[in-house]
Amino acid sequence: IYKEPEIKPEMREYFRQVVFDTYGGAYTENCRSIIKTEGGYMLVGDTVSTGAGKTDMYLAKIEADGNLAFTRTYGGRADESATAICRRRGGGYILAGGTDSFGYGEADAYIVAVDDRGDFMWERFYGGVNYDYLYSVSPVKEGGYIAAGYSSSFSGNNSDAYLLRIAENGDKLWEKVFGGDSWDTFYSVVEAAGGGFTAAGYTGNTVTRRSDMYVVHTDAKGNSVWSRTYGGGREDQATGIINTDGGYLITAKSSSYIAGGFGWDIVAKKIDSKGNSLWTMVFPAAVTEPGSRALEADGGYVIAGTKTCYGICRTDALLIKVDAEGNTKWFKVYSERGNNSGAAVVKDGEGGYALAGTTSSRGRGDFFLLRVDGEGEERKLKTEN
Repeated sequence: IYKEPEIKPEMREYFRQVVFDTYGGAYTENCRSIIKTEGGYMLVGDTVSTGAGKTDMYLAKIEADGNLAFTRTYGGRADESATAICRRRGGGYILAGGTDSFGYGEADAYIVAVDDRGDFMWERFYGGVNYDYLYSVSPVKEGGYIAAGYSSSFSGNNSDAYLLRIAENGDKLWEKVFGGDSWDTFYSVVEAAGGGFTAAGYTGNTVTRRSDMYVVHTDAKGNSVWSRTYGGGREDQATGIINTDGGYLITAKSSSYIAGGFGWDIVAKKIDSKGNSLWTMVFPAAVTEPGSRALEADGGYVIAGTKTCYGICRTDALLIKVDAEGNTKWFKVYSERGNNSGAAVVKDGEGGYALAGTTSSRGRGDFFLLRVDGEGEERKLKTEN
């Protein structure tokens, strides 16, 4: 028997009981990212409900009225997942993630190009003999794409932060690795306003066995220009980065601040174009997903994530709106039965936002889409018959 969770009185103003629009099969789907399209949205992640293998890349096109237009799967007999999506020049989409079915090693970075209907166009594998994965992909102004993730195939370390530059047809132009002797990963990358690329993730420390946020700026060929680390005494991992006026906004998860090692907090951090810290804001008992970027909106930012606690509890999807200095304008938690996690947010084209993620409210796990207005209040997406 389902019982609504007890909500402390001081938290009630932040919670919203909603009805997610859900999409998926009989088993489990995990949503990782979303982009706005003409007339709707594209959501990507992975599925075990359908496809050729154990887990496959999963693409779902949702119309503006919330109805499902189509789904597609990509992959082989083993495991594939997609963590990022961007528009493809000339039409269609680029999906990035990883594959265990194809390629050169144990697991490889995997990019799939599809047309506007989601039909397969081409696929490419990148990496070496060990494990390689991509969390982020974006178009580059001069053509082609920049992708970021990790690789354990090149230096002999546990893993290195990995940048991959490819042409429009998927051919590799260059690849670079960064980091030290421990675990290093990039979760997000952008083309810098002044040229080159800026990637964010984390770097591990073999002595303390902790991690710090890790930001690297490169030239157009992937050569390091500067790098910075940020964090406290525990775990700090940048999950997303966007260009802002004169610098960048980093979103991160951290156990160094309020959490004190007993869970995660969301961190929003503004840095200038040289990596110097301008301000840091912490939002307690919450987490952002790898590759999840903030969204510039109304002179501030909107951050998607998941509301958690410092212990064992149910999770709910979360949106935070902050101003240009990181001060909270509103904070909304979206709850339905089961566990709900917010993966990514986009503008809906009507002054509000579309939040995508994963929910177990109707089964083991489904994609969800929730539209909200400019103040974070629910808008009904599906039309009633």
